[in-house]
Amino acid sequence: MSALKNFLFNNTSDKQTIIKNTFWLAVGQVVGRLIRVLIIIYAARILGAESYGAFSYALSIAALLSILADLGINGTIVRELAKEEREKIIGTAITLKITLLFLIALMIPFLAPYLTNIKEAVILIPIATLIFIFDSIRDTGSAIARAKQKMEYESWAFIITNIAITTLGFTALYLNPNTLYLSIGYALGSLIGTIAIIYFIRNIKLNLLLSLKNLQIKKLLKISLPFAVVSIMGAVMINTDIVMLGWLTSAKETGLYSVAQRPIQLLYIFPGIIATSFFPLTAKLFKDHPERVPKLLEYGLSFLTLLALPTAIIGALFSQELINLFFGQIYEPAYLSLAILSLSIIFVFPSILIGNTIFATGHEKKLITYSLIGITGNIILNLLLIPSYGILGCALATLITQATINSYLIIKAKQILPFKIFKNIYKIIISAIIILLFGLILKNANVYFITNIIIISASYLIILKIIKEPIITIKNPHL
Repeated sequence: MSALKNFLFNNTSDKQTIIKNTFWLAVGQVVGRLIRVLIIIYAARILGAESYGAFSYALSIAALLSILADLGINGTIVRELAKEEREKIIGTAITLKITLLFLIALMIPFLAPYLTNIKEAVILIPIATLIFIFDSIRDTGSAIARAKQKMEYESWAFIITNIAITTLGFTALYLNPNTLYLSIGYALGSLIGTIAIIYFIRNIKLNLLLSLKNLQIKKLLKISLPFAVVSIMGAVMINTDIVMLGWLTSAKETGLYSVAQRPIQLLYIFPGIIATSFFPLTAKLFKDHPERVPKLLEYGLSFLTLLALPTAIIGALFSQELINLFFGQIYEPAYLSLAILSLSIIFVFPSILIGNTIFATGHEKKLITYSLIGITGNIILNLLLIPSYGILGCALATLITQATINSYLIIKAKQILPFKIFKNIYKIIISAIIILLFGLILKNANVYFITNIIIISASYLIILKIIKEPIITIKNPHL
């Protein structure tokens, strides 16, 4: 028991630290999001596509505001604290973050009527502003915990947040099944999670506020700007689809697309966990042993590809069945969008780790063009495709943009680090092609889709074992 406690709460070696951090992030993200899935599914069924679309729109506004208020500050905190830089930058970062939160919160009530054509969403935006404030503060606390490689703090805070949101969300819908009550419950749950992370990091000593003469705002902005650009790109890719659908279509279309998008966002936690676990160690290794970083990256990319390919296949093959099972036939028109978005997983999973590695090695300026292509490409394609194809066009815009920018990202990353991709994953690709064909055969034979998923998943692991894929062996040559 003592050895287990030491393993889970202390950092003793590079490999143990990655495993420990991955464990805690996985526990927090998987458990937390699975808990929240309950309220998402229930709310979608109770509210219907139109009202659920209004609620999703308000949450997307809150998420976008959180990114805009961050300006790359959280990423800067993680990297600079991981390198044990002086506290002046960190103090400046937190001071600036508080200022931005205050200014944006003041502006939103005046801007709310102009942010959407969905009347029901306009009423929810002031509450979404509170959610944005609580989420922003909690994210900053999590960044501090992450930088100190205390992912257990972040994990428990995330679980507490989602338990609170789910419990209060169910209570709100029981008392009065409408979007206003649900939003209030969501905001209160977010507040509880924020209080939790503040409590957990209370013993991490930081110079939180500095006198004005000591603020290093110019230096901070120079460091954080690339983080900000890429963070905004990520927010655009995830949330702007919903916002633009709210502008260009209807609340019902927004609700349908939100249902298709939710499972994909849930799956994005897995590469996020891996990338976040690797980040502090990558920053440290690049400073002390840069020759070890390419191998570390190759190991992570092999593992993420192993997860991405079967996940994309299952999502694309069984999108209609999955929509009907979890959300009901009222949301069935969203299944083609889910199938297309599932294919984006192939590009997104590895790109998250590559982007984080570029950050950790201090070359984040190379990502500015990548981010701008992503932002402008997604917006332009949405404007072109949504009017004609609705939510299907929105999904296509996301897939095309992800494929383009992540190919560009690999090219940029190879200019920094001499890592290899195909050499380490060709066996994984072969295995994925085999199970794709196998899954199509079983589907045409009318095998029940859950049985089909179980069979092809088991077959995938068996094939990888037979062809001796190194990533699933205990002693892995990539690391």
